[in-house]
Amino acid sequence: MKQMKITFINIVIAFFIFCFIDIIHADSFYSSIGLGIPNYFVSQKASGMGSTGIGVVDRFALNAINPAAINIYGLTTISINSYFNMSVSKISDRSVVTRNGYPSGFFFIVPLKRNILLLSSVKSLTSSKYTLSLNQSNENVNYTRLVRGNGGLSSGSLGLQYQISDKLYIGALGNFIFGTFNEEWKTLFDDESYLDTSDDFVTHLWGISFDIGIYVSPLSNLGVGAVYKSKSLLHLENNLTLGNTKKTDPVTSERDYPSSVGFGISYKVSKILMAVDYYMQSWDQFKDNHVTRYPNFNRLGAGFEYLDTNDALAKYHRRVAYRAGVYFSQLPFEDVTGNPVNEKFISIGLGLPFHKFFGRVDFAIEAGLRGNASENSYQDTVIRFSGSITGSELWFQRRH
Repeated sequence: MKQMKITFINIVIAFFIFCFIDIIHADSFYSSIGLGIPNYFVSQKASGMGSTGIGVVDRFALNAINPAAINIYGLTTISINSYFNMSVSKISDRSVVTRNGYPSGFFFIVPLKRNILLLSSVKSLTSSKYTLSLNQSNENVNYTRLVRGNGGLSSGSLGLQYQISDKLYIGALGNFIFGTFNEEWKTLFDDESYLDTSDDFVTHLWGISFDIGIYVSPLSNLGVGAVYKSKSLLHLENNLTLGNTKKTDPVTSERDYPSSVGFGISYKVSKILMAVDYYMQSWDQFKDNHVTRYPNFNRLGAGFEYLDTNDALAKYHRRVAYRAGVYFSQLPFEDVTGNPVNEKFISIGLGLPFHKFFGRVDFAIEAGLRGNASENSYQDTVIRFSGSITGSELWFQRRH
């Protein structure tokens, strides 16, 4: 006979889900372009290491990029991850501060057999939230054009990982991609004798894709990972409401959500783990009616972790992990001068174990720049706080 063991950790995890599930995504002018800013997330451990982890296997780092780089040692494992962003957006000599929080992923991994894992997750792919305004006048009538938008893409994933040997893992996921983008156009007149107008645009998107990953450890202190994520044909349904009354018929279309590839390597020397990742998403596959060219999303990161010991009986401070890293990204946008928009970030993080060796809380702080004010008069300065709680239990066990 088999029985499932459900304890307090499951209630804690469920509480975190309800706390974070409805929080709004990040804010930036650049998020108004295309499908928004890509949300690149590997694991909360990776976030403190410059988001490097494609070639890293850690029991409490449930890998959101590479489905092969996971080893939970036979324990059912759940992880909740969330972010809080503070962004200072500078336009010429003006600036605005925005603060937003959002979930970055929910992961649920179940061992089916000794060498087979069932993988399931929900994670954010892109995010968009912006407010744009322009003051104009016509025939002595002053008015403001205001555009507000929000939305993004997410994916629900289900798949399997197979451990061929202690040194070789393969994994595959099927993904259902879904999302909604809302945009409101307003014209606000200074003269009250004119009637303000408002139009609403709502776009629903959905499609399917798959991921294939591999992880190999040719040496006990060396790990190498690679992943391929397929292109997805997104189906779009566009709805337009003119004013507050007239709703037009839906217009359908299709777009390609681009494929991507990633590579990572990790190497451990004594108590220090070092990792380097490269990731590329082919946004030149994406076409719309507004922008003629989208550059590819390129990302290069490097980081390290110091951990004195994994011994559950050692003093607590010796089991705390300390992390740091850097990364550079070329986003899939161009500025007004035709130059690519780049991100440069540094990060630090902590891993705090709890309940002996059955759980861990991870924190990271990332700080960096998006865009370049000296070149295109617009720049985001971003500070990102992120955290996760990961718990594991022996849910399925045989009676003797």
